[in-house]
Amino acid sequence: MNCYFYTFGCKVNTCETAGMQSLLQNAGYTVVSQPEQADIFLFNSCTVTASGDSRLHHAMRKVRREHPDALLVLTGCYPQAFPPASPPWTATPGRTISRCSPVTPCRTTPVRS
Repeated sequence: MNCYFYTFGCKVNTCETAGMQSLLQNAGYTVVSQPEQADIFLFNSCTVTASGDSRLHHAMRKVRREHPDALLVLTGCYPQAFPPASPPWTATPGRTISRCSPVTPCRTTPVRS
């Protein structure tokens, strides 16, 4: 499986993204440099500012529109700040959205139709 990363926010997120890339590569995934090559999109978010949230929402909507069968994974500040929220713009009925924190294991939330 090919993974593409979007990183929003501070230098900490950049460092955490590099760590996640390394973990995925060690697990047998391929990190790609072009989104067109990806099956999985990972969004390492920062929700300190409204503009950061807006850029995240825009990017996820665009990826969902252009890659409807891809798996979107949301990590970083956004799912930590809004844990019960399942962003409707990422959802595809019947699919699962993974919400991860770089320091805690992933949990999956079934998408409701």
